Amino acid sequence: MGEKLESFDPTKHRILEDEKSWVNKEVPKWDMEPREVKDQYNGFVDKVRTTNPDLSFQQAYDRILELEKKYDHRFFGVTYSDDPNRKLVFERKRLSQLDELNLLTEEEKQTLEELRAEFAKVINEVAEAAGDDPVEIQKNLDTALAHNVAKDLLEAKEIMINGPIVEGFEETQDARIPNASIREFLKAAFTPEALRKARIGRIEKDDKYSPRKTNPRHLDANLI
Repeated sequence: MGEKLESFDPTKHRILEDEKSWVNKEVPKWDMEPREVKDQYNGFVDKVRTTNPDLSFQQAYDRILELEKKYDHRFFGVTYSDDPNRKLVFERKRLSQLDELNLLTEEEKQTLEELRAEFAKVINEVAEAAGDDPVEIQKNLDTALAHNVAKDLLEAKEIMINGPIVEGFEETQDARIPNASIREFLKAAFTPEALRKARIGRIEKDDKYSPRKTNPRHLDANLI
């Protein structure tokens, strides 16, 4: 948020006309956070206090920042992708934050329960098949979806259990190699544990041109 509001101290901040919200009294020139975003956070502080009356203005603000750090998801000032698979991650994080702030509607509660159940099912299946830590599985699933390494949650599960998705080797203008042969080579060369530790999600071969390379053909490995 640019310069953090150190505290809601009247000597450092001024009160808005509604006599409820607090904002920076002076905004540093290097602070690139739009004023409208600051105002959104001010209004959100008020909203949080309506459902958490035991919190002071400062405590409400600190709680918001705490949850943004916990879930790695900001309430305002960042536009998140509407891609359905990425939204599985972003929406689950956003609703989880609102849940901890007692701000969920009944409809949102149902949506969050469905999202949590969907992820929990996959996490349990991966943990049972691979023996990995559920916390790490959750992080890897989120990364695979948020960074478009996996096309959907089921493909992310496939990567977690059976290793990288291999594509493009049969379509390249170079000597064609079956994608299955690449997968077999990976399994022969590396243990499943090593592949998971490397966190390779996809290995792709194509003939796209790159302006910084003289050889247009390249191999791309997406990590999770």
